[in-house]
Amino acid sequence: MRIRPFILFIALFNILNINLNAQYYTTDTVFANNAYWKRLKSLPNAIKPYFDEQIENEIKLFLNNPKTPAAIAKYHYYSDSISKIFDKFGLPKELQLIAFANTLCDANFLASTGETGQWPLQYFIGKKYQLIINSFVDERRDIYASSLAAAKSLADLYHIYKDWYFTIAAFRSGPVAMNKAMRLASNAMDYFTVEPYIDESYRKSFSKFMAALYVVNFYSQHNIKLMTYKSVMLDTVAVTRTFTFQRIAESSNTPLQIIRQYNSKYKNEIVPNFPYPHIILLPLKGVDSFKKHLAYLIKEEENKTINDSLERVKKLFDLFRPDTSFYKILVLDGKLTVIDSLGNPVNLDKPAAIEVQETNNVGIKWIYYSIKTNDNLPLIADCFDVTVTDIKKWNKLSNNNLVKGKRLKIMIPANKFTKYNAVNTMNMAQKQKLRKKD
Repeated sequence: MRIRPFILFIALFNILNINLNAQYYTTDTVFANNAYWKRLKSLPNAIKPYFDEQIENEIKLFLNNPKTPAAIAKYHYYSDSISKIFDKFGLPKELQLIAFANTLCDANFLASTGETGQWPLQYFIGKKYQLIINSFVDERRDIYASSLAAAKSLADLYHIYKDWYFTIAAFRSGPVAMNKAMRLASNAMDYFTVEPYIDESYRKSFSKFMAALYVVNFYSQHNIKLMTYKSVMLDTVAVTRTFTFQRIAESSNTPLQIIRQYNSKYKNEIVPNFPYPHIILLPLKGVDSFKKHLAYLIKEEENKTINDSLERVKKLFDLFRPDTSFYKILVLDGKLTVIDSLGNPVNLDKPAAIEVQETNNVGIKWIYYSIKTNDNLPLIADCFDVTVTDIKKWNKLSNNNLVKGKRLKIMIPANKFTKYNAVNTMNMAQKQKLRKKD
């Protein structure tokens, strides 16, 4: 039986009865007069601010990044909605800054190590918290679904570490990697003793978080003007068929970039139609146009079904000729059905059951004759101007015994189909008369 690494890690802590009480971290006095630190420590946060040279470097990188103003605007735009999610798990509001710190709130972010989404989340974390991740959909890129998964993950991590610094770093690296770093640090309980042993890809997670905490709160001190995050009024539409983003954009009169922006969870710009209806986000003004397009597709599909049904009726009529034969075409249980002279449904799924008029290069066709009372092979052969041997060969008969209701396949000249098809409707006297005439 396989044990998930995350669960194994929790169990390990319980077995060893390790209690990671919150550590009290203090910033080196060498930074006492640092302007960044003076502002940062003034923040009344649940997570105690910290400052060092690495954090200062990360602050400068954010301040000089041209994408920072837009990221701050996006952070504030979604802040209230995400706060409501975090409040359900008793999480400090400032933990939202993890998304800003790691991806500048970019829902399409993809790390070289595989994490994706604005937080970003590892694959096993997404699956652990019931996010849909498959060939067509990746909810790690859905802002609200991924935020709920992030909140659950952070709550679980804090339950393990009882320390926000460890929690923030472990959220990015994963608890298994953090556990490994702690072992390498001789089971140290101090975050800054453990940090050098964290995988290099995730080592700066905490520093970036503290830098983000500073930048989001004090951007105005650095002449960064808060941009207005351009969002639109949205509505949801459930679709039950496959659509490309391009087709959605065209049918809703919406710019393709807008479709991409609000439906980033769909991979390859395709909304699948399985295994259940999928939800797409559209600008309010484009919803009516798209719904009209859906109605048109439904109507078109209905018309195609009707046309297909009419075509099938015509084909069956041409094959079985109910006007001149004993066959009848009826609708039984909502399906087109052909019944023979005995009232038995003809199995249309078998090629031999459908009178496909096969024609060869010399004008020969097949016709099917239904055996009736007192019929015999010599009589039938005479009526169709063929031999008994031919009939037995075509129908793979080993003797002359016939079964009423069964059908015989007989080859006739194509130009005499009407003449020989009439034999199917003749009674015994008429067939005897035709036999004597021939």
